[in-house]
Amino acid sequence: MLRVRITAAAVACGLLLPLAAMAQNRVFEQTVQLDSGGRLSIEASKGSLQLTAWDREEVEVHARIEAPQNVSADYARRAVEATRIDVSGSGSSVRIEPDYSDVPYRGDRWNDNSRSIPFIHFEISAPRRIQLVAESDRGPATISGFEGDLDIETDRGEAMLRDLSGRIQIVIDRGDSSRVEACPARSISKPTAPTSRCEASRSTMTRGSRWTAATSRSISPGIRG
Repeated sequence: MLRVRITAAAVACGLLLPLAAMAQNRVFEQTVQLDSGGRLSIEASKGSLQLTAWDREEVEVHARIEAPQNVSADYARRAVEATRIDVSGSGSSVRIEPDYSDVPYRGDRWNDNSRSIPFIHFEISAPRRIQLVAESDRGPATISGFEGDLDIETDRGEAMLRDLSGRIQIVIDRGDSSRVEACPARSISKPTAPTSRCEASRSTMTRGSRWTAATSRSISPGIRG
């Protein structure tokens, strides 16, 4: 089953808004089948990612493509129009990733060889039981409610992980601002008594860390070599 809808909406005009903010943004929506326990690969960069579990055997993708900052209104419009969201596969495996290959170079006097890519804000729902590979770069990510084989990497951004269980590997790459707050389904191993409250069991990881959890009961911190 495949449902696709693409809409476009202009940002409301106002004297206090930057000119580029008046350019059109685009909204991309697509739903594709994914079996429970199937593999989902997501690449999210320059924007945000909100990934939530549900009890349906399908992936629903909502992406808002937002104009880049500090560019002319004309360039912002062309950059947004040229940005694509690739959703490939169905059934046992689905991959979601942005495609900036058609975003034009700025071509002005000072920036002949550079281009500004738009922001993409993903809101994705997927089956609760899953094999997940999620990469988030230069933006916040929230991932919640999944169980299975979960590989999560964040680079130059913050991630909030809630109610995850199974084999969980978390990698934090470059950037002094990179961090992860993990609120597992039960509790993270601590010298204190376990608690079901996320606020009390929250653990924070910073740049250069790798964590692996064999079950939902224990997450062991380590440092990348």
